[in-house]
Amino acid sequence: MTKKDHKTAILILKVARKLFIRKGFAATSISEIAKECNINKSLIYHHFENKESLWKAVKGEMISTYIDLEKKESDFLARNLMELLEKIVTVRFDFYTENPDIIRLILFQKLEANSKKLEGVPDNKYNDISVQVKQLQDNGEIKKDIDADFASYLIFTNAVNLLIDQYKGVNKSSTKDKEQYLKTIINFLYNALKA
Repeated sequence: MTKKDHKTAILILKVARKLFIRKGFAATSISEIAKECNINKSLIYHHFENKESLWKAVKGEMISTYIDLEKKESDFLARNLMELLEKIVTVRFDFYTENPDIIRLILFQKLEANSKKLEGVPDNKYNDISVQVKQLQDNGEIKKDIDADFASYLIFTNAVNLLIDQYKGVNKSSTKDKEQYLKTIINFLYNALKA
């Protein structure tokens, strides 16, 4: 990719992010993104296969910017269930708290008739903890009758669903509330998953 291509891709992501956050997936068109970028629509398709892949790239860029700046892959490795829960739940809570735009994207995503096509992000090595869950099952720390993928889903979603649903009991700016929220979620998950 040439320097000019890279700059164009960054511009497309920046404009798409702004429009997706403001209007959602359905109400944002590739033509509108191209117009705001002052480029031909075909140039967007040169960089992104379709609007769905652009949506995922926007989310991926938001996540990887935070993760790459704050965390290393080794930061997500855990020796036991409690450590895994503390790391994942805390990182996800902090990410969503510090990046409210991702919450808007997820809420817009949930409104889509076929929201499954918008789920996930490209090449997110931090989004799959099922291997660690399986290892903890093999070590006797997590119930073996729970599917590892489902256990991973429970950990990821319970870490942030109250934020996404804007539960009034979570004051994101209060350290005491944050600590209590995290402790409650971690203990809930621990008790649900422990062998």
